[in-house]
Amino acid sequence: MSNLQESQNIMAEEGIDDMDLVDQFDLDPSVAYTPDIHKAVLDSVEQANYDTYIANGYSEAEAQKMAKSMRQRSEEAVEQKLAMRNNK
Repeated sequence: MSNLQESQNIMAEEGIDDMDLVDQFDLDPSVAYTPDIHKAVLDSVEQANYDTYIANGYSEAEAQKMAKSMRQRSEEAVEQKLAMRNNK
C-alpha cells in the first residue's frame, strides 16, 4: 500500500488505498490517486456484472439493462459518499 499520494477512492477513510483497487479490479495504475478511480472501478464492475448475467443465461439486452441499472445505483452511492466527504 502506497502512502506517497492521497487516495481518492470513497473507501480511503477505511484504509483502502487506490492501488488496492487498481490491483483488485485490474485497472490502469494511472487512475490511482485521481478522481478517475471511481469511474474505472464502476466500469470494471459493470463489465463483470454484464459478464455474470450473460453466463447466467440472460440475453445481451437484459444483461446490459441490469448492469447499467446496477451501475446507476452505484454511481449514486459514490456521489453521496463524495458529497458527505466534501461537507466535512
